[in-house]
Amino acid sequence: MVQKPLIKQGYSLAEEIANSVSHGIGLVFGIVGLVLLLVQAVDLNASATAITSYSLYGAV
Repeated sequence: MVQKPLIKQGYSLAEEIANSVSHGIGLVFGIVGLVLLLVQAVDLNASATAITSYSLYGAV
């Protein structure tokens, strides 16, 4: 049985940069969203359960 060599397929530099930028933007939006959820919870005098839930949801 003849085995064919594996060809490693990679991404171009432009694709890697676009991937990094899009993930960075997503990270920033996630952090901002978490902060907004926690501020809203504190402003509404939410219970400890609600604040914990917001924190866990924002951490995911």
